Amino acid sequence: MAVLSQEEPDPIAAIRSLGRAYVDFALENPARFRVVFMADQGALASELKNAGVYHDSYRLVRQRVAEAIEQGRLRIEKPDLVAQALWAGVHGTLTLPNSSASFPFEPPSLIADLVIDALLAGMSAAPVWRSPS
Repeated sequence: MAVLSQEEPDPIAAIRSLGRAYVDFALENPARFRVVFMADQGALASELKNAGVYHDSYRLVRQRVAEAIEQGRLRIEKPDLVAQALWAGVHGTLTLPNSSASFPFEPPSLIADLVIDALLAGMSAAPVWRSPS
């Protein structure tokens, strides 16, 4: 993921790619995803946290968010707030189908792409269209 983020000159594109990498990891490694990002106990989860899995990934997203803010591309000027909102949106997209198995969700991959784009558009410095009053 570090290479992915560092090679992309556009921070918004990098943020989108990092979100997509999180989605791909979750869908390709569902058991590991549950241990790393959903279970907050157990030896493996603690080991992964101590190895920096959480912190390194978060730092990458936060760094690219800060760049986007510095460039005036995002209107919310709190990198942690933006990074955590993005993480929460994507994470929810991936975990909700697991907790509501009887609901006919669209494929999580499609929902996640839409959530990432919607969150970035909502936080964009560009004006968001609103219907006339």
